[in-house]
Amino acid sequence: MSEIKPCCAASLARKVKKLNIGGTLIGISMLDSIIEEVSKMDINDQNEIKHELIKRVKVYNYVTSSAEKDYADTVFEEYERQISE
Repeated sequence: MSEIKPCCAASLARKVKKLNIGGTLIGISMLDSIIEEVSKMDINDQNEIKHELIKRVKVYNYVTSSAEKDYADTVFEEYERQISE
């Protein structure tokens, strides 16, 4: 993960993106940076992309094992949306 962690809570709060995960609006820290980093990896397999995304999301966000698939699916949808822009 190439980006340095934010210095303080205020800095981190500016890097939160809200997504609807399993019917609940959840703030995901550092998501835009994570998506940018994974997109540069030039991965073509959807499952591998999801794996890389969720691995990085979990560095900055608490994700329960029971919600991991919902997070991975939703973050992947946001990844596809952003890279197609």
